[in-house]
Amino acid sequence: MLDLSSLGQLTQLKKDIHDATPRLIGRVKGTSKRFGFVVSDDDGKEYLLPQTEMEKVLPGDHIHVVLEKSEQKNADDKPIAKIEKLIASDFSTFIGTVKIKNNQYYVLPDHAQINRWIFIPPKFRKNLNDGDMVSAQVCQHPFTNKGRVQAQILEMIGQPNDPFIEHRYAIVKQGIVDKIWQQDELNAIRQTAEQQLEELILQKTDQRETCFVTIDGISTQDMDDALNIVKNDDGWLLQVAIADVSSFIQPGSPLDKIAAKQVSSIYLLGQKIAMLPDVLSSNICSLRPNEDRLVLVCKMQIDQSGAIISTDYEEAVISSKAKLAYSQVAAFLEGDESLITDESIQQQIKTLAEYTAQRRLWREEHALIMDDYADFRYQLDDKGKITQIEHLARNQAQRIVEECMLSCNQATAAYLGKNAPSGLYISHSGYKKDQLPGIKKLLDSLGSDIDTDTLSDLDAYKNLQKQIPNLSDELPVKDILRKKLNRSEWVNSHQPHFGLGIEAYTTFTSPIRKYSDLICHRMIKACIANLDPVEVDDAALNYLNQQNQAVRDAQRDCEMSLKCQYLQQFKGQRFSGEISMINHRMIGVYLKDFDIHGQIEVRNIKPKLKFKQDSLQLLSDESSFQLNQVLDITIDNIDVRQRQIRFKFAVDEPVKEEKTAGE
Repeated sequence: MLDLSSLGQLTQLKKDIHDATPRLIGRVKGTSKRFGFVVSDDDGKEYLLPQTEMEKVLPGDHIHVVLEKSEQKNADDKPIAKIEKLIASDFSTFIGTVKIKNNQYYVLPDHAQINRWIFIPPKFRKNLNDGDMVSAQVCQHPFTNKGRVQAQILEMIGQPNDPFIEHRYAIVKQGIVDKIWQQDELNAIRQTAEQQLEELILQKTDQRETCFVTIDGISTQDMDDALNIVKNDDGWLLQVAIADVSSFIQPGSPLDKIAAKQVSSIYLLGQKIAMLPDVLSSNICSLRPNEDRLVLVCKMQIDQSGAIISTDYEEAVISSKAKLAYSQVAAFLEGDESLITDESIQQQIKTLAEYTAQRRLWREEHALIMDDYADFRYQLDDKGKITQIEHLARNQAQRIVEECMLSCNQATAAYLGKNAPSGLYISHSGYKKDQLPGIKKLLDSLGSDIDTDTLSDLDAYKNLQKQIPNLSDELPVKDILRKKLNRSEWVNSHQPHFGLGIEAYTTFTSPIRKYSDLICHRMIKACIANLDPVEVDDAALNYLNQQNQAVRDAQRDCEMSLKCQYLQQFKGQRFSGEISMINHRMIGVYLKDFDIHGQIEVRNIKPKLKFKQDSLQLLSDESSFQLNQVLDITIDNIDVRQRQIRFKFAVDEPVKEEKTAGE
């Protein structure tokens, strides 16, 4: 029996051992495998959570761990994490697919960091069938229940064969609410808006005689921008009239709250989820031809070099003189005048084309030109499945509209920077800081004398971009460096947009479709009328960025689900693709004909390849891979549930020699 002195010594010994054992607090990071990691709050380092530990927690859990030496043979010296305490768990709702096995019910989460089936207790199984796509909520955390996690079903999304199920599944996954407007709500909105339109027309500057025209897709009904241009002694006076949505939606109103929550219209293949009810977006706010519509006009004087030398705004009423289609305008500019016969509209198009050419020259010299993106047309059947994918060439009409929108948005950012204490801007901050050493190594290897320490400066960044074509004939330097850039994001301070090569940028031109643009309209109106400034606080800014990402994710998930199904018919066929992404694990390959990305696993390539981070190359003595390299591939595997496509190298079949008679 231990005396008090011995007990004290033992207690102290235990305390000393405890204090000497390394511990940390961090967040759980799951993987597609059974193991995971804990990411330290202090320094961001990752420590392995073996399968036995990972079964106790969920992605994002905040945990307290002790670091221990691995007991596995051939393990490296890096310690593994053992969980001591669950601090907090934010993982709650998720979506997935119901699985029934041996009369037990589970849900398989659609989540990149979870690779486990979650048990559904009997009381939550009512009317469930194998394959049901559902929304679920964790009702029993695994940490306090010996690794057993349970979930209850919140909502039935549908079955895999339901029409347009991919569209619904994608928006539910991102937490996007598709508002279903009741007829009495729509009637009330229409009556109020029509009355406001009639009253406000009398208060606005009358520009109904000005030759404004809209240029959009042939089926577009929610037209939110119209153009007018006049050539003068100084260059051009360009007027961009934008639908005045803010006159119909007051801050804090029910309509405003719905729009603020959704953030933007969502364009899925063959389907649109509008931010505003159709009675506004495609009718009373839409700049329909020969109808009186309220607008906020951005008036820009452009000098003969293409520089914007002054900007002014005007609340006005216009009546668009024509609803023109891109194809119609492009045909006219190519010499076919049969589709546009009005001389004043013809002159507008010619002057817009002249301005576009000069403005592009100005941007080439003073800013940066972003690469054209590809357009595609998707044919869908009555179940929402892709039946055909068609690649479309961009035309001159699209470039005219794009150039006018870029001009207007750049001018608006400059105006807000000068006249508002804070604004709403799209910031693109250039290269990621942790990528600068690799960029320096790459540029040094190419004999460049560019000082990478200056690349946080916009002018230095632009200088580098303009030198890129002369740096290498062997490496796709522009595309390598593009992979090392930050993503753009909304900010409330006047910051540069490195990608466009300008001092600041925003979007003002689509208030029917984007809540951020509606906010910009309110900011400009406050400046015009000398009212209290409209400001966006950090919480609203974070929500705006998060929801915009959710919209992009929903669009991507829906497209990939449908494309994966469409490509099933092409398995085994040979295609030519370009390397679009490369790292130590995967080679991403882009198939231009289908506008789709798939991957080749590096571990399946022999002999073993070494990854060069600075130049984004995979190298061995026998082979090499780099961005933009053309590969002949076939489709190896398509995982529709995970929305992933695996390619493999196409191998030429050996030619069989035919035997001649007598052999």
